[in-house]
Amino acid sequence: MRYEAHVDSNPLQGLLYVTDHPPGAGGELVVAQCYDASGITQIEENSAQIYPKAGYLVLFDARKHAHYVRSLRSSDAVRVVAAMNFYTPDSPESSRPTDLTKHLFGDD
Repeated sequence: MRYEAHVDSNPLQGLLYVTDHPPGAGGELVVAQCYDASGITQIEENSAQIYPKAGYLVLFDARKHAHYVRSLRSSDAVRVVAAMNFYTPDSPESSRPTDLTKHLFGDD
């Protein structure tokens, strides 16, 4: 499962990697280095790739940097990451888009 290229409503995104995926295996986080990128093509033009390594914690402003995760190359590979969304009084959790809530928690 993956979420398409996007920006988030939260000012701080944390990702704690549980599994390793070296270069060439897929599963890397691709983050735009410019604020106006949208969609995979624009993100790829000027991006940073973060390869999952168990124990790594990545923090970034998810509102300003569009991002997505590349597909895993092996059909039996498993990528595990604990995503943490941090909110502030200026950017409360209630500002999260409803489609993201459905994606994260289902329709219930």
